[in-house]
Amino acid sequence: MKDYKIPVSWQMYGSVTVKAKNIHDAVNIVEQDPTVGLPSNGTYVEASWEVDWEMVEYEISNETEVK
Repeated sequence: MKDYKIPVSWQMYGSVTVKAKNIHDAVNIVEQDPTVGLPSNGTYVEASWEVDWEMVEYEISNETEVK
């Protein structure tokens, strides 16, 4: 038996707090400022877990090329 690292992804949902003049400015800040950071209140989005098949296929093609 061999260990395999399978790439997976999932979604989280949460909110961040920013100071702004209005909601439109707040949204612009969140979309454009990478220093806002990730929400501290994130929760898992139901049924969002999935295998990244594109990466799996890439790994398979590289594995067969090396041999």
